[in-house]
Amino acid sequence: AKSVQDFFHEIWAGECEPLTDLSQRCISVVKVRIVDEDEKGTWQLCETKQKFCRDGRTRPRNKPLAEKKRPRETPEETAVRGVVEELGSELDENSAIEVDSASLEEWVECRTSNSFPGLETVYKLYQVDVKVEGLTRARTGTSFESVETPNLSTGKVHSWTWKPSGGVDWQPVDPLKPKTDPPTTPQAQQPLPDSAAGDAEKA
Repeated sequence: AKSVQDFFHEIWAGECEPLTDLSQRCISVVKVRIVDEDEKGTWQLCETKQKFCRDGRTRPRNKPLAEKKRPRETPEETAVRGVVEELGSELDENSAIEVDSASLEEWVECRTSNSFPGLETVYKLYQVDVKVEGLTRARTGTSFESVETPNLSTGKVHSWTWKPSGGVDWQPVDPLKPKTDPPTTPQAQQPLPDSAAGDAEKA
């Protein structure tokens, strides 16, 4: 669990809004769907674990890339920042990052926070498809690691794997007053796995 100091740091960093009139924490998170296609099918990039450089701790993830949205950022800008921060070590300096704005989905989930037990949190969630030049299963292999860009983060090593698209269950938390229904698409374009509310706590 995180401390009160951590909560105020979230607000200071623009990663969380001040408590609502109902004493709810409110954060916005962008889920980034990165897909590659080859002769064996369509593959979806998922993070399997994180390692903290400062103390060597690791934590399991099994989530797609997810990034907390900052004030005045668009979801598309947040998605690009997340790719650069977490996957930058695997990209060329001039690698193009293309965000498919037409794929953008938006909805709301409400649940008790994992990071701040007992504090109800409203998650404003976005999902968008992103194509990253040079980031392919053929080049990286089925599994690989990336190191966060030092000047953009606190320092983590991310472990990734390409999973068959549609091969992971999608189980969103029951939404509270959703803006839209959770996204649904054909098999080859299924939404990202797992609830983004869980992603949000660790983005």
